[in-house]
Amino acid sequence: MTNSLPRITARIDEETQDLLIRAAALDGSPSLNAYIIKMLRQSAEKTIQEANVWKLDRDEAVAFVEALDNPPAMNERLSKAFDRFIAMEAKH
Repeated sequence: MTNSLPRITARIDEETQDLLIRAAALDGSPSLNAYIIKMLRQSAEKTIQEANVWKLDRDEAVAFVEALDNPPAMNERLSKAFDRFIAMEAKH
């Protein structure tokens, strides 16, 4: 019977391996593999979350809210682009 789950392999130095084994034991993980998967998943989720969050300083936040509250008038070029977008969406 073959394992149908994808596999990831990595070569690491002994010092890194010892560090990971110690951390896995302290974490109470059932295996080194389980610990590594847990940590990789947490890191990936954090990376994705941070990429989806805008970080604005006070001046940028004020300018952003101002633009939302008082958007510029739609010019002809933007109006045509919006019309093309609506037409494309209607086809899907």
